This record gives sequence, C-alpha cells and structure tokens, in this order.
Amino acid sequence: YPVYLLNFILFAAFPLPLLRFLQDFVNKPLRKWYQVVEAIGIANLVVQCVLHFTGIMDFREILSVTHGFDVVCVLLVISTLFLTNTDQNPQKRLVLLSFVPVGVGVCIDLVNYYSHILPTENSTFFSQIGIVIFTFIHLWGAIADIFRTFRAGIEQMFYKQMAFKDSL
Repeated sequence: YPVYLLNFILFAAFPLPLLRFLQDFVNKPLRKWYQVVEAIGIANLVVQCVLHFTGIMDFREILSVTHGFDVVCVLLVISTLFLTNTDQNPQKRLVLLSFVPVGVGVCIDLVNYYSHILPTENSTFFSQIGIVIFTFIHLWGAIADIFRTFRAGIEQMFYKQMAFKDSL
C-alpha cells in the first residue's frame, strides 16, 4: 500500500518540478502560464489526496484527471518553447529537443494505458525512458559548457602570454 500511494502521488506531482525547471527557458510574458498550470497541478494533487484519504474516490478512479493534466503540461511546454525567441534564450533548441522524448513517452504511455496496445506491466515505462533521455541530453549540454569554458580560459591565458611577450 505505501508503494501504491507513493507511485500515484509522485505520478500526479511529476510535471510540477519539470514545469518549474522549464519556465526559466521561455519568454518572461509566457511564464505566467506556467505559474497558473503549476497552481492547477498543486490543487489537483491536494484534491486527489483528500478524495483518496477520505475514501470518496481511489487514485485509480481519478487517474484520468492526472493524465489530462499531463497532456496540458506537454502542450504548454512545447507551445511556449516554440513561441520563445532564440535571441532571448540561446538554449531553446536544446531544451525543446530534450523535452521531445519526455512528451513522446508520456503520450505513448497514455495511449497504451487506455488502449492496451503494448503489453507492459509498467504503465510509465516510456515516460521513464523519456526522462532518462532528457537527463542525458542535459548532461551532454553541461559537459559541453564545461569544455567551452575550459577552452575559453586556455585561450585567454594564451592571449595574456602573447600580450606580455609583445610588451617586452
């Protein structure tokens, strides 16, 4: 029972940290939509927990609401990233590219949950794979940033040495 509770609560809360992370990559006027959807997500989580713990409805009975919220989150992220100017956020392409596997994984899991096309024990398998791919893409971006910074430091040191030799 505790694993069941934890699984459903984490599943309902899953989009919230992702939205918080991704809102920094969109234009400032679009961030208010993230705040609205985050508030709806928190309200959804609280209402579902209250309904479950009071015995009115089980988490499985209101799972379609969580799925609907997940779809809204995917649409929000993709649409706001497309509307964000690359000039204001040079990492827009990396973030959009990294979010695609998460969105595709969530959509495959939702379709499979309601249609049972693929026989699988885990109803979040493709979402988990999408999150792993998301993590690896951002890890790769972080490593590339570290190497760019290291290279710029070496170039700066080289130019300092050249300037010092030229001044002698």
